Amino acid sequence: IDRRAVVDPVAPGESAELLLPMNGLLGPNAAADMVDGVVSSSPDFTTELVGMERHIDGKRVNLRIRVTPNPEVRGAYMAPVQIVSPSSAMTFHIIGSVKDPDAS
Repeated sequence: IDRRAVVDPVAPGESAELLLPMNGLLGPNAAADMVDGVVSSSPDFTTELVGMERHIDGKRVNLRIRVTPNPEVRGAYMAPVQIVSPSSAMTFHIIGSVKDPDAS
């Protein structure tokens, strides 16, 4: 996986989704590598595994992840997120921003 993912800017209270391509989820050990969830270690946002779909190249799987910033967050945020499977956990960073409705 890429070690960083950038999500689109959102207004306060909104969520954004991203597709994160992953290798290794289609082979003979796919059951052991199936992703159970994504866990944010930050109080600034939560993450949710919305689904998995085959990548256009047919060799990888895209994880569809929803990122929901805390309603009080404004400006940029970044924190590690863990992708959890029965056999392992991998870390990557999410980078995003929340628009300030009072900024002109």
